[in-house]
Amino acid sequence: MQLTCKPYPGNLDSVGTQVARALTGLGEADDIAGTLTIHGPFPLYIADPKQYARGATRRATTQTGWRALISSGGRALASVNLSPLNNEETSVHVRGKESAEALQRALETGLKWLEENNVSAELRFLTFPSLFITVVWLHGRSPRFIPTRIATKRQLNPSVLTRTELMRRVAQVRNGPAKAR
Repeated sequence: MQLTCKPYPGNLDSVGTQVARALTGLGEADDIAGTLTIHGPFPLYIADPKQYARGATRRATTQTGWRALISSGGRALASVNLSPLNNEETSVHVRGKESAEALQRALETGLKWLEENNVSAELRFLTFPSLFITVVWLHGRSPRFIPTRIATKRQLNPSVLTRTELMRRVAQVRNGPAKAR
């Protein structure tokens, strides 16, 4: 089993300071126990739900940045979207503890699945912004997807989905109750 990730092309030196400042603004700075640890970053993709639900999964996805998990004292504190601006700076958009905990659970579920199935994959993150769907994407021969949220803010019990299962979930949310009338 091997989990790989594309190398981040930017500078991560200022990320810790920016995250600590953002956590203070979110009222979550008390959770910082010592140093901040960055896990990742890994490529962040957005997807067009209409194309994706119809099976054009490769054409439907575009890399838009990077996602990372920030922890302190072994506890997930934040998930961050990163965009390299130049050789010296990185744009950081911080999401708080709830998003981080969901990402951590999905990553743990994905790692367990990879180990149990002796499969290798490249770690990615996929989002359908218009549908409020985000998933950890294990990209490989038999890609798998572990949702962190599907059209809700409530915490999910992570499960491993195939591409077809994710396509169906995207179609269900996209064609939800408002369009079924």
